[in-house]
Amino acid sequence: MTWSVGEWPEDCRLVQMLMSIVAFGNSRASPTVVQEPVEATSGIGRATYPDFLPVPDAAYAAVYSAEGRSSRTTSVLIQR
Repeated sequence: MTWSVGEWPEDCRLVQMLMSIVAFGNSRASPTVVQEPVEATSGIGRATYPDFLPVPDAAYAAVYSAEGRSSRTTSVLIQR
């Protein structure tokens, strides 16, 4: 997942991105969640989705600051 953060206060240090990949078609499939350290205002996040789960439908992401604040959660549909 390629990501970038737009406007963010300079005194607010970004430290972590939380990414989640979800398969809505199966209620027994838990979301795959990955936490990545943030060292810049853009980057590439990588998540390995298990082969035994149904094909994923959507990905979600949010960025967190050292103070515990978070960005809006964004989502994208995964085309098959």
